[in-house]
Amino acid sequence: MTESLREAVDRFRRGWESLDTDAVLATFSRDPSVLVWGTDADEEWRGFDSLMEPFRRQMESFTEPRYSWAEAPVVWSAGDMGCVAGILHVLLRAGEEVVSVPMRSTFVLSKEPAGWNIVHAHFSVGQAERVASYG
Repeated sequence: MTESLREAVDRFRRGWESLDTDAVLATFSRDPSVLVWGTDADEEWRGFDSLMEPFRRQMESFTEPRYSWAEAPVVWSAGDMGCVAGILHVLLRAGEEVVSVPMRSTFVLSKEPAGWNIVHAHFSVGQAERVASYG
């Protein structure tokens, strides 16, 4: 089962690498509770329909995307829910700018009749300095 979870997330990754918006969107559940948080402050999308326009704009803005796991992601499942999480290294070109960033990436998936689909995805970049002191 963990292999099919990993394959669902790999379909997402391959869709981005081929700049195929429809392939990326096909990895998401159509459930209205779908939630995606990206790295930028305005990247919070709720519901499948909210993903379409921003994903298409991003696909039109980026070239040469490459996504690779820093190491094998953690894959977990229980019943019809599962999770894939790890550091996803993103390399892409946005105009003349080359972006290379390790993103903390979490995918929560639901087993639906057609297979595993993403119901939540979260991408973040660790801040250089602590937000609050401890220890």
